[in-house]
Amino acid sequence: MSASRVKDTATTLWGDFIVCRKMRQTPERLAILNGALEMPAHFSPADIARSLDKAGTRYSLTTVYTTLNLLVEAKILRRVTFDDRAALYERSPLLGGNSRTRKPHHHLVCTSCGRISETREPDLPLDTIKTSIGKNAAGFEPAEISLTVYGLCARCVRQAARRSVHHHENKS
Repeated sequence: MSASRVKDTATTLWGDFIVCRKMRQTPERLAILNGALEMPAHFSPADIARSLDKAGTRYSLTTVYTTLNLLVEAKILRRVTFDDRAALYERSPLLGGNSRTRKPHHHLVCTSCGRISETREPDLPLDTIKTSIGKNAAGFEPAEISLTVYGLCARCVRQAARRSVHHHENKS
């Protein structure tokens, strides 16, 4: 999905959501929406606040948090959490995923350095899994599946290997 199409789709979803909820469209909310659409994957409320500061937009931090939650409800953003870290946000799969892959993706989290990277959806029968869960979970209707894989990133694997070699050399 092109950047202009993402913005048009998100703006339409947001407008419909605001009308349905009988809420006012404020310049602050619109600035937060636009800022969120320009963010790379996995951004925090503080990242949005910094972008608003750079643009000279007036806002309150409460409005940032509230609007991000509303954008999740409107299916424009998806909230992601990894272990006990604070929530991060990314574009919802409805908008084609985040700005880098623009595809459905899953997360790879390094347990050593904390780096979060992504992998495109693997060739797993995720739709089959989703259907199976719905059939076997007493009326539960899954909306989406998100896979998070924890392990070591390539950099941490190399560093661990170097430490291991260095440790063995010092023992000799």
